[in-house]
Amino acid sequence: MSLVKKFLLLPLFLQGFPSYGSPLPQNSGLTPQQICDLPLDDPNTWVNSGTAAFLDDFLGRTGPINWPLRIGQMTTPSGAVVFPNMRCSELTVGPCNAPSVLCNQVSSPQLYFVQVASGMLFSILNAFHSELQDNIIIETLGIGTIINDFGKPDDTFEINGVLSGSAAIASGLTAKVPLASAITGILSGIFGILAAAPKPENDPRGDIEQRLQAAFTQSREELFRVTSAVFGGTSDTEFLGGFPAPGAFENSDIARFFAGGRYLIPPNMPVMQMIRDIVDTGAVRIRQALVVRALKSQGYFVFIDEAVSRPEDCTPTGSRWINNNCYKITRDNRASFGGQAFEDLPRDTALKLDNAYYRFDVVAFYQNADACQNLTPGQDPGETQTQGLPVDGTLPQCFFNMKVRRGQFCGQLCSTVNGVCKLVTDILPSCSTDEVIFG
Repeated sequence: MSLVKKFLLLPLFLQGFPSYGSPLPQNSGLTPQQICDLPLDDPNTWVNSGTAAFLDDFLGRTGPINWPLRIGQMTTPSGAVVFPNMRCSELTVGPCNAPSVLCNQVSSPQLYFVQVASGMLFSILNAFHSELQDNIIIETLGIGTIINDFGKPDDTFEINGVLSGSAAIASGLTAKVPLASAITGILSGIFGILAAAPKPENDPRGDIEQRLQAAFTQSREELFRVTSAVFGGTSDTEFLGGFPAPGAFENSDIARFFAGGRYLIPPNMPVMQMIRDIVDTGAVRIRQALVVRALKSQGYFVFIDEAVSRPEDCTPTGSRWINNNCYKITRDNRASFGGQAFEDLPRDTALKLDNAYYRFDVVAFYQNADACQNLTPGQDPGETQTQGLPVDGTLPQCFFNMKVRRGQFCGQLCSTVNGVCKLVTDILPSCSTDEVIFG
């Protein structure tokens, strides 16, 4: 028998833990029964019950190692219900289940709430591990379809930044289920950490499927590291500060991870289905980001046509009239088409942007790209934001980081032949046929 197993079979007082004791200070002003009556589906219960302070205080006193087991042993009187099998630090192993008894059958209601949240979080992490398999992700993203519809994405962008941003805005369920924002926060945080990590010298750039597979392999490895850190498998918990914890007041990295009662959800919540829905929503956002990178690789950029002064004249398919400006996607074809000028995104391609598969909000796309370009006027736009990501479902900064230029065609008049804009220069004979005056 291993020394660890022998140790765990010893009486508590021989392990260095008290054999009985009272729960740590509650500071909630409520009786145990009143605490148990607080609703599990209300995140405010985490603070109102005193559970937030209870967990933070325990971790501050005793440290993180093996805390899910020790918190039950050290705060439960002898003979009361305790949870001896909380082995949460090994993902896919466990057990790390929510309590099978009622709150009022436990000596400490706060302990009950901690273990409900722990069981839910462990279920979420396991569900992510199941869903983030390469074959599932690659099939869901449909890389081949993207290449057929828009071309091949370039291989120079920070892919983990895109994945982090996609997870941050995959919050279509958040309005209905508060847990959704907590779930997306985990996924976004993982990819954000990977994006911020130092890159190896001569980092290889394979094709897009290989890069995605590598990113999701890293994410699964990171899930194991997060699980170990959150549930007391290691004292290295500082990196947990990279995960969003809005409104957290706790001092412990682990307690902050649980802040706000994000995982205090009834055990019968269909976590696996929620994970699938969130992964599917995130996949749509990743798909959109890859489309933008594919268009950029073909020379397309956003053009704000200052020659157009009326919404009815903002006519190319895919264009939008926003704040009295005509936005469209175009590229300079002079090198490729022997002197013919700027070509708008072809109609058939533009129509795919907001179809049921890609689901672009085209106005939001233009606005995000414009705001990104405004951060670096006259330069290439920056990479997608990976830290301090929004948690309300809005687009992260530079999620659509396509170059934006504004100006007008020379002569302010053109006719379209086979989708290619040919400029009329009778008004300004000194202006070359293919010239655009940029603002």
